[in-house]
Amino acid sequence: MDSRGSLTKRDTTISVITASEGVVSPPYSRTATLVGTPGSPLSKQPPPVVHRHYWRVSSAFICFFAIGWGDGATGVVMPDMQIYFHLSYVMGSMLFMTGSVGFALMTFVAEPVAKLLGRFNIASERPSFIPAIFTSKKTAHSLSKGRCISLFLFGLLHCAYFLFSASSPQYYGILIAFFIGGLGKSIQIGELNVFWTSNPRVPGISLLHGTYGIGAFVSPLICQTMKARGFPWRGFFWVSLGLALFNVLFGLYAFKTTQEEFEIEKSLALASEALSQTVARNQTDVEVGEIDSASASKPKLRMSEIARMPFVWTIATVLGVYQGAETIAQGFIVTFLLHERNANPNTVGYVASGFWAGLSIGRVTWGILSPRFSQQAKINYINFAFVVVNAVLVSLLGLLVGPTFPLVLDIATNPNTKQKPGAPSPLPIFAPEVQLTGLAIGASCGAMGAAIFSLSTGIAANHYGAFIIEPLALGTAGFVLLFWLTTQIVSKCVRK
Repeated sequence: MDSRGSLTKRDTTISVITASEGVVSPPYSRTATLVGTPGSPLSKQPPPVVHRHYWRVSSAFICFFAIGWGDGATGVVMPDMQIYFHLSYVMGSMLFMTGSVGFALMTFVAEPVAKLLGRFNIASERPSFIPAIFTSKKTAHSLSKGRCISLFLFGLLHCAYFLFSASSPQYYGILIAFFIGGLGKSIQIGELNVFWTSNPRVPGISLLHGTYGIGAFVSPLICQTMKARGFPWRGFFWVSLGLALFNVLFGLYAFKTTQEEFEIEKSLALASEALSQTVARNQTDVEVGEIDSASASKPKLRMSEIARMPFVWTIATVLGVYQGAETIAQGFIVTFLLHERNANPNTVGYVASGFWAGLSIGRVTWGILSPRFSQQAKINYINFAFVVVNAVLVSLLGLLVGPTFPLVLDIATNPNTKQKPGAPSPLPIFAPEVQLTGLAIGASCGAMGAAIFSLSTGIAANHYGAFIIEPLALGTAGFVLLFWLTTQIVSKCVRK
């Protein structure tokens, strides 16, 4: 028998691993809190995070606001950096590429990092901030501890991004700062996405991502106002550093593991250990072949198997090209207006806020309305949004197409609860065992799409001029529309 065993009863699965690896307690889900599933003997206890719930939701909003704040002003400060460091369009576009590459690289290690940082000594009586990594004692994994430490450490990387951007005398130092910022943002967004989607007491995830848009809307206004009043562009990063530090400290307080959470997670870990000992004692009464066949009845999908699923890459392609279109529109709009429309340098930055205002309004609206609509209604909205943007105005990209990213995640993961009984879903739904890796692939491709399209836009603008920016934004949005419609047609044909 493998050193890992599993026991399933009433849809409750407890995984048991060796002492050197630690004991893993069950994860959060939308149908089961940290206390346990409805069939668990622990389910009668009150939820352990009620008194911290609003603090944690507020911290999640502040964190997304701070991340959006940093991203929203990049297009405003880029023309100043080009003048200060004598940069071409290509080198200017490297700001977006390095941050996106850092984000993509950290996407797949978010879960292992959280598990490593969440280890605690199973014999301890109180929660500890220091992870039990280098110890010979028996350890278990705490979800709340892993989340808290991850948000703290990688929040510090986000602070380092602002610090190095404000103080680096060389442009390559700023590129490194944006890369570090991408690393920090990836873990923070990943952890808070899991916290949000696993919490049945909060609304749709579009509302959380709408807070990102609000931060990205406010920061260009502040940055442009500071520039118009004579402050150097580095001054914006010093102000941003203060916001990032507040975000880290507030998140540390809000997500710190409480004594009640620790006791429940420890109880679950001890229960897992007891089950493993029971399985070991009964092993002599069961043939090895029977154990192997039972444990293999519900095999865990490997990442290579998930990566071969066509719909995973369909979602990844949509997110990648959409992120590319969004980066072109919001990142290069100021450069386009300065060089092609002779805009006033003291006011042109306010235009970037218009894009982010539309994005935040669209995402917040759908965050509230999303649970009330079926999968087909959400698909039809995305179709309509891209048709209008391509046929009428690219200025509507933020308002209409901004909700695309969270809506695609919602379509791919949430059951079609508003569909007529017995009616099939228009598009497939990621199975629970596919969601984590599938969404990681999608988020990584989204970040790489932003990197590739921003660099390509810089190269094209360097060769043809800044006027090429608008056609590229419309072209990428048009590709998303055609690919998205093709996906729906192919899905219907395959299911017939």
